Amino acid sequence: MIHRHLNHQELSLAAIDDVIARGKRKDWEELRLAVLASPAFLEKIQQVCRAHSANVNCDKQHISLRRGFTLIELLVVIAIIAILAALLLPALARAKATAKTAQCVSNLHQMGLALIMYADENDGLAARANGPHWWQVLAPNLGGQTGANSAKVKLYTCPSYPDPDPHYPGQKQLVCYVVNGWKFASPTDPTGTELTGLSKITMIQRPVDTIYLADREDGTDYGPITTADPNTYSDYYDVWEPSHLPYLANGTASPRNGLSNNARRVAISRHTKSDALLYFDTHAATKKTRLISVNDWRDRR
Repeated sequence: MIHRHLNHQELSLAAIDDVIARGKRKDWEELRLAVLASPAFLEKIQQVCRAHSANVNCDKQHISLRRGFTLIELLVVIAIIAILAALLLPALARAKATAKTAQCVSNLHQMGLALIMYADENDGLAARANGPHWWQVLAPNLGGQTGANSAKVKLYTCPSYPDPDPHYPGQKQLVCYVVNGWKFASPTDPTGTELTGLSKITMIQRPVDTIYLADREDGTDYGPITTADPNTYSDYYDVWEPSHLPYLANGTASPRNGLSNNARRVAISRHTKSDALLYFDTHAATKKTRLISVNDWRDRR
């Protein structure tokens, strides 16, 4: 070794202390080699370091006397990483779902603005159930040149809607929302009836509390609206009876399947047991699906 004390065969504690104090990298490397050649030499170094525990030069980071990680150490590191991943991944998934919900609500708000624009230009009329369909009516104010170009309107696709719908593999859903096609004879009418075509938006007595669009259920027997087939199921994208809602009045889930008009049309859990909703006053928000009731759709209050 370069230091004078390290030329002796028997290294004293003072010599080792002197080398450590000098802090020369080459001397530290020679200390390491000496330990590897004679493990007993490690005890002397540890004695010096214990005597100067406050000295940063004795920090274990400055001298690596081990050949590598043991298997147990590696397993501990892997276990820690696995625990951290288990903690972080659900949080990341929730953040992603929250972002999708926010995008869906934003899309609905823009559709609400298109609803008001159309009403302003057409004597206060709004598209309700069928003939014409609501997505065709709103399309020109959402980027589609005409109602026939509604497939080009990306806002009609909810980012949380299954793509593709497992019930219809290989088919891209173009319309992920259903419209309020309900009219009531009185504020206490329990069931109401279907309202087709266009109607005056002023029929809605409390626009801020009345749903216009809601998340559509997936996996039903009513197929998607696609570029290849935009018409077969297009008349099933409106809501006008209690069984179309996620839950019945008694709290049980509405039937998801069935080709009758009794099958569920409003999604039961599009956004973590909630749905995104557009109201007639153009504001959009989410609501727990168990709380969505007939009263949310009433035109008469």
